[in-house]
Amino acid sequence: MCSFSMSEYRIYYSGGGTCSSATPTELTPALDVQAIVQEDERVGWAMTHSRDYYVWLGDRWLGVDLFGLWDYLTQPGWKRALCGRTLTSAEFQAIYARAKVDRTFADKNGYLPGETHDPADL
Repeated sequence: MCSFSMSEYRIYYSGGGTCSSATPTELTPALDVQAIVQEDERVGWAMTHSRDYYVWLGDRWLGVDLFGLWDYLTQPGWKRALCGRTLTSAEFQAIYARAKVDRTFADKNGYLPGETHDPADL
């Protein structure tokens, strides 16, 4: 098993389940990921969602498309990839709403470049 220094995160799945950084990365359920909220020292926390795949960079998750997954898999070292799944808009919005009010992390005080969000959120 591999162990890495990492930030706190919580993964949201369509069935209502979650998985956190308390679970070893290699045991994280890989299918049906809808959103990942991760602590970030610059903005409190950041959310990645609506991606085909999510790849582990050793300290955080990054949402990627199929080419991004292929690129990730060609790099040397230990790998962990998760897969997203398409839902109805209403189903996704319920998960998104739940994830953005998760109080596991510091207060949100901004957005990272490229972080998608509802402009009414802040």
